[in-house]
This record gives sequence, structure tokens and C-alpha cells, in this order.
Amino acid sequence: MNKIELKPINDLLGESFYVPSYQRGYRWTETEVNALLNDILEFYTNNKNAVIEPFYCLQPLVVSKKDDQWILIDGQQRLTTIFLILDCLKPLREILGKGTYSIEYETRKNSQSFLKNIDYDKEYDNVDYYHICLARKAIEKWFSEKDGVYKNHILQTLTSPSEAGINVRVIWYEIDNKNAIEIFTRINVGKIPLTNAELIKALFLRKRNFLSKDSSEVLLKQIEIASQWDVIENTLRNDNFWYFIKDNNSQYDTRIEYIFDVIKKKSNSDEELFTFLKYNEEFEMRKNNITEIWKEVMDLFLRFKEWYNHHKLYHLVGYVITTKIISIEKLINKNTNLKKSEFENYIKDKIKKHFEKYDIDSLNYNQHSTTIKHLLLLFNVEYILKNDKSNLRFPFDEYLKNNWDLEHISSINSEMPKEKNAKSWMMAVYEYFIGTKVTGNYEFNDDTTLRLINEIKSLLEQEDFNYGKFEVLFNKVLSYFKEDEIDGDVKDSIGNLCLLDAYTNRAYKNAIFPVKRKWILENEANAMFVPLCTKNVFVKYYSNKFDQVMFWQQNDIEDYQDCIKSTLKFYLN
Repeated sequence: MNKIELKPINDLLGESFYVPSYQRGYRWTETEVNALLNDILEFYTNNKNAVIEPFYCLQPLVVSKKDDQWILIDGQQRLTTIFLILDCLKPLREILGKGTYSIEYETRKNSQSFLKNIDYDKEYDNVDYYHICLARKAIEKWFSEKDGVYKNHILQTLTSPSEAGINVRVIWYEIDNKNAIEIFTRINVGKIPLTNAELIKALFLRKRNFLSKDSSEVLLKQIEIASQWDVIENTLRNDNFWYFIKDNNSQYDTRIEYIFDVIKKKSNSDEELFTFLKYNEEFEMRKNNITEIWKEVMDLFLRFKEWYNHHKLYHLVGYVITTKIISIEKLINKNTNLKKSEFENYIKDKIKKHFEKYDIDSLNYNQHSTTIKHLLLLFNVEYILKNDKSNLRFPFDEYLKNNWDLEHISSINSEMPKEKNAKSWMMAVYEYFIGTKVTGNYEFNDDTTLRLINEIKSLLEQEDFNYGKFEVLFNKVLSYFKEDEIDGDVKDSIGNLCLLDAYTNRAYKNAIFPVKRKWILENEANAMFVPLCTKNVFVKYYSNKFDQVMFWQQNDIEDYQDCIKSTLKFYLN
């Protein structure tokens, strides 16, 4: 069974470490060496008078035991550097009666002897010795530029035992020897570091955390926790579940880690291993009562599941998490103290308060794009919720992963496509008219339409593309579809905006209404997600007059905006 604990460097003194051949050699430069020394000194300075943090924690050392040596699977760069620092402080160590540990590289004969008595004449014998000598010189230089008392500060911080005060500790992760190469490959070759979740899992499963002395009872509890762990992780791997409780700002290799971070209230400014350290501290405080600690994890997971399975809470929670109107921590706190109906009302009141300062008729794309985007998302959510019998669920995962954003429904005259996109814009209009992607014969009784089609075709076939002629054609097309008749301010209002995914936005930007309509309906026919309200806009569901299905006019904008206001009346001022 794997073991994990926090060990002060002092506990490593006298130990013997072996770096196997499958590892690369020592490669730290002066930059990394100085960073480590500066961090240790800063830690000492901040804690020498009033202990704020009891120890400075290094990244994990992953080891396995073989005979009388520790096989070093991960962490050799840090451990070798600390060895070199201790070696540089040898005269002071001997005065204080402090020893050191030994390191041996399988690929370098006599490496243990070389490290004990570094000879700069051997600097160019091999690449490992070269970097070790550079690091040792960097350490000597760092100390030479500071007062001699700093040597005592660094040595004291590195080698003090736990009971003597502040010190440096490592996360000591001992694994079965048979898994050594597999874990090394995953960590180093796959470039996947040990996560907080993996380290925390080792805490939960170590034998000494169980109060029972019955080994069979302990094994059953370990299996139970490991099984529940897998259930939680697999559930969180469902993107539809994950993105309703987690925005898209940070990624987790192991998603259960998010639950641990929430419980321990980890912030963006906290160190990488903050959550692991908090759990390690809690295990010590609760005297290893693992049942209580694991129950907190399960309770939070089951609360998320309850929200997810409740149709209204799924949408309300998903909405405020996606828009960051309420943090997950506040939701958990309120849900603990409120009944379900009160919790729903709390979320709705928070959304209402968020929008109460805005007048929806005065919102403008150029000044309020984020507010409009959040209102249109709310419009989609509320449009689904207003039908109590519907089981339709808004997919927050699709919304977040595909970066849904605002798009004008009627084209903006001032946003004429750039020259590199002009031909694709014309081709889209041409395909709309003739109903095929293959240029060929077509028949139109309307002379105006026929002239416009011929003009588009002629410009497409020109070898030397004329952007000036395209500008004239662009304005003709907008005029043909009456998109130049809508006032510019009205075009920037919420009634002329909808949600589209980033790819569609880029590909069809500023296309005319019927072209956008065609593409959106094709996307839906091909089982691509299109928000319900976006689809409704392009089939003119919200329009009171349905006489010109391929045109988007002032009255359509007003009708659509009225529907938004009616649907969101609870939230609007």
C-alpha cells in the first residue's frame, strides 16, 4: 500500500538515495537554484519572529524502498539541489552536528563519491557533473553576495526538526517498488505531475488513518472509499454535469480535486498544493478520523447531484455559475441554511439584483455586450423553465466549451467583410440564391434578383479581385434584403442580437439574415446544438407578422425584444 506524509529535511539526513537509469540526469540551472534559495530565505524572514506558516513545503518526493536505499522516482532535481546547499554549508553543519544524506546515480560510476567531494576539474567529464558543478557555483555565489548570517538562517530552516520550529518539509510519497517505472513514466514522460487529488487519495487510503485495528475491516473501508472515489470522478467526467457546477476558467486533470478545493476554500492566489496541505493538517487535527472527513466529501458530491437532478435548480445554479453572479461557496452556504424553495428564491433574487440597474431598452452592443450576453443566456434558461412539463435542459457544457457569444441578426453596414473574407461572403449569398454550391444554370423571373446574381457571379469569376466593386455589391445585397433600412442604434440593441458559437460567429460573421438562417437550420438538422431562442429567432417565431420569412425588419426586432422583456419581467427593472 502506498504511504504519504510530510517529512522535514531533517528526517532525510543519514538516508541513502538512488537515482535509477530511466531518469534523466541533473539539469537545474542558476535560475532554479536561486529561486529555491530565495524562497527559503523569504519563508524564514516572514516567520522568524511570529510563525505564520510552520513549514515551507517542497513538491513531492516519490520513492520506493529497495534494500537499504530509497529509489528516487521523482524529485531528484530538488533533492540534489538541497544536498548541494547542505554541502556548501558543511563547516557550519559540522559545528552544529548536522549530517547530510547521500545520492547515487546509476548511470554515473562513483557519483556518490563525486557529490561528497565535488571536484570542479571533473566538470566536463559528463553532462550531469557539468550541471551539478554549475549549481554548486551558483549556490556559492548566492551566499557570497549576502551577509554570513544568512548561512545560519538557511541551514536552520533546512534542518530544524518539526518540534524545534519552522523548517522545510517534503511531501514524502512512498510507493510499491513494482509500480516505480509505471509511475515514473506517467509523471515524467507523460508530463503529468502528481495532482492534489492523487496526494489526497493517498492520505485517505493510508492505513494509519483508520481507527480500527482489524486489518480486514480497514481493507473493506479502503475499498469502499476507493469505489466511491471512482463514482465521483466518473460522474464529474460527464461534461454536462461538470460544467453546470464549474466555469471554464480552470482545468483539472482529476476532477474530484475541484470538490476538495471547494471544501478547503482554495483561491487562485493559493499555492499549488494548498488543498493537500490543508487535508494533511486536518487528518492530524481530527486524529485520523477518516469517516468524518470522507463524509464531508460525499455530502458535497451528493448535494451537487441533487441540484443536477432537480430541473429548476440545475438551470438556476448552472446560470449563476456560468455568469459568475454567485460563487459556488456562497451557493453551498445558502443551501445549507435554506429550504429548497427558499434557495431557489435566493438565486432568483440575486440575479434580479444583478440586472436591476439596467434598462433593457437602453442596452447597446458596444457598451453592454457582457450584460446583453448574460441576459440572452437567461432568456434561454427562463424560456425552458417556463414550460413545467418540458424535460429540455440547457447544455452549459456546449455553451462554455464552444465559447458562445453575441451575433447581430441583421448585418451591420459598417462591418463589411475584409478583403480576405469577401469572396466567401459572396459565395454564401450566391449559394443562397441558386440553392446549390455548384455554379450552374438557374432561372429567376425577377429581373432585379437576376441582375444581382449575375453581378455576384461575375465578381467571383474575376481573376483580379476588385475590393472596391465588392463594397458596392455588399451594399446592394444589404439593400436587396432591406437590411440597410434599420437604424444603426436599433441594430446594436438586444432585439437584434442572439447567441452563436464562436466557430459560427467567425465563419458567418455579418452574413445576411437568410444566409445565417440557412446555416443555423442546417446545423440543427445535423444534430449540432443551437440554443432554443436563437433557433426561434431565425424561424421568426417571435415575430407577429410572418409575411417575409427571409427578411429581418424593424418590427421583427421590436417583437423579439418584447418577448425577451416579457420572459424576463421578474428580473428586469
